[in-house]
Amino acid sequence: MEKKFQQMARETWEAFLNALFPPFCVSCGVRSLDTRTADGWWCRACRASVDVSRVRFRYDGFERLDVTGLYHDPRLRAAIHALKYKGLTAIRPALVAYLRTRVHRDERQRIANYHIVIQPLPTDPRRVRERGFDQATFIAECLVEAIGIETPILHLLDRYRGSGIAQATIESPELRAANIRGVFLLRTRGDVGSLTVPRNILLIDDVITTGATMKEAARVLRDAGAQTISGFALALGV
Repeated sequence: MEKKFQQMARETWEAFLNALFPPFCVSCGVRSLDTRTADGWWCRACRASVDVSRVRFRYDGFERLDVTGLYHDPRLRAAIHALKYKGLTAIRPALVAYLRTRVHRDERQRIANYHIVIQPLPTDPRRVRERGFDQATFIAECLVEAIGIETPILHLLDRYRGSGIAQATIESPELRAANIRGVFLLRTRGDVGSLTVPRNILLIDDVITTGATMKEAARVLRDAGAQTISGFALALGV
């Protein structure tokens, strides 16, 4: 009930803002004539045009890894930049609609059948303070809404220190792995008591390139008892 009330309040507020400031697509710039929803922040035509030539592949140490497209696709990259660097959380309805078309039916069934829980990759606390939100958690919430399954979103990990060097600025896979080593710490308690690491976990991030960050998170979770770990990201950076 509380989640539904929060969603209604958010949708009402966003509709009010859209009436004052009509949305325009962050990719093509076309202004939306429908101010009732925020769908215009990433228009249907641009969402449908995102290349899907490579959406699923095997990844060392993971059950599987799914992405919705390539980071080099300007339409997908524009949406990620708008969210991550401009704080455009009003893109949420459009992102949910996009994920509904990009998440395979068998993935929905797999999440439900194997009681998979979602772990967003923790963002550097400094970045969260700068942006005012955690983009990985935001994407995880959009994914849960898109698949229509009450899947728990747990925060089993803390990112307790940063190297001061952004992963995106490092080209070498070896240096990326060294840069991220040891940044995740398993939480022992949550908001409702002690935390138990589930058997099946889906890690969520915005962009995956070499996979060093996701591998490091998976290593900590496996050491704590997780058995099957999959990954999901909006885009694959190559």
